[in-house]
Amino acid sequence: MLSGVSVFIISSKEKTLNQYDRIIQQLLLLNEISWDTNQMMTTMTNYMNHPTQETESQFLLTYQQLEKKKTQLDSIEAETNFLTVRNYDNMLNNFLEQADAFLKNYKLDRIEEYTSHYGEMAAIAKFIKESTLNLIDSTLTQYQMLYEQLKTKNNYYRRFMIALLITSILMTTLVMIVFAQSITRPIRLLEHEAKRIGQGDFSGEDVQVTSRDEMQILAHAFNVMKGNLQEHLRTIQERAEIKRLLQEAELKSLQSQINPHFLFNTLNTISKMAYLEGAEEISELINSVSSMLRYSLRKLNQAVTVSEEAEHVQNYFYIQKKRFGSRIQTEVVVDDACLNLPIPNLTLQPLVENAFIHGIDDLEEGGKIVVRIYCNTQHCTIEVQDNGKGMSEEVKTQLLSLEQTRIPQGHSTGLGVHNVLKRLALFYGEEVTWAIESQVGAGTLIRLQFPTAKRKEVESR
Repeated sequence: MLSGVSVFIISSKEKTLNQYDRIIQQLLLLNEISWDTNQMMTTMTNYMNHPTQETESQFLLTYQQLEKKKTQLDSIEAETNFLTVRNYDNMLNNFLEQADAFLKNYKLDRIEEYTSHYGEMAAIAKFIKESTLNLIDSTLTQYQMLYEQLKTKNNYYRRFMIALLITSILMTTLVMIVFAQSITRPIRLLEHEAKRIGQGDFSGEDVQVTSRDEMQILAHAFNVMKGNLQEHLRTIQERAEIKRLLQEAELKSLQSQINPHFLFNTLNTISKMAYLEGAEEISELINSVSSMLRYSLRKLNQAVTVSEEAEHVQNYFYIQKKRFGSRIQTEVVVDDACLNLPIPNLTLQPLVENAFIHGIDDLEEGGKIVVRIYCNTQHCTIEVQDNGKGMSEEVKTQLLSLEQTRIPQGHSTGLGVHNVLKRLALFYGEEVTWAIESQVGAGTLIRLQFPTAKRKEVESR
């Protein structure tokens, strides 16, 4: 039905467009004829005043154009103004005949005759202009009537299509409701019980379906799945609780191992500078220490960004430079793509502190520590390198082991590296790797690598 209505409307619109096109063509042709008539009078006057080959050619060209327009006028069907168009056509014929007579008598130098023909042409040109305006007015009136008819038809078609569309929607909706109810009624109990389970409520009774068909099989499978899922969730909750308690206990144990040795040294350095200099650098040093203290008060299992860690290490380096002076050089290079990656709080400082105590602490000059952080689409890599005294294989083995061991002589830095490795493993799971490249007298490179796209959930800030 909709297809038939669409075909009818399209056919009606094509017919109306053809009528519009025919009217527009008439208007354009009448306007061109009026313009060509005036143009012929102009070229004729130029030819009379300046009888040259060029002015004669212009006159003949205008004559030929007007003859062509007359032929087109003969082919146009005049539906409501037949007599007017016929009179207009006769005037145009007479005008062309007078033009032809004018040219012949002008060439024979018959002044009286061609002057008479010129006057006749001027009078006819005036009538043609007036008739053109009348025909255009008549055509526009016809155009207005056609427009009003089309407007009425469009309003009717629009109301009809809206009514038909509403009827179709209502019928389709009714059919869909009846069809849907015939299908969904047997599974409403299953849907209700599934929503209950989705909210974590397993207290509902098993779904009972008495029909001996596929729905009964589906209900039985649903009840079995419900029981299995309930048992599985109970097991997962028990394991998660055990794991949470273990991690919480381990994190608390690791947190208690952060040694305040560095903060005591920093305070001593500030005290000596205040006594010896009384300079403005005291303010900057205190600001750095304040930032580090504030940063260190965060929970160790709290996630921070690489950018925050890098800024914290810069403060650490600033303070250490005040302590060591020109004996050390430091550098922090961070790939822009790594700045927003999450890592555990206080990951870099223990590694850098290890480089100071186990690397360059005993050097009189030329000490250098470089921190590099770079990443790709899968992993982020942290490197801390120094040119200090290096470390023995025994110390390397103890640092690389995640077992709770202590470095000889009670160095807090050994525990700091151990602390970092343990917290990264808890933070990212088993996908964290680390390595230490060092030889006695040749410096040390510590490299950590962890995934960029996958990480375990940690408590929010």
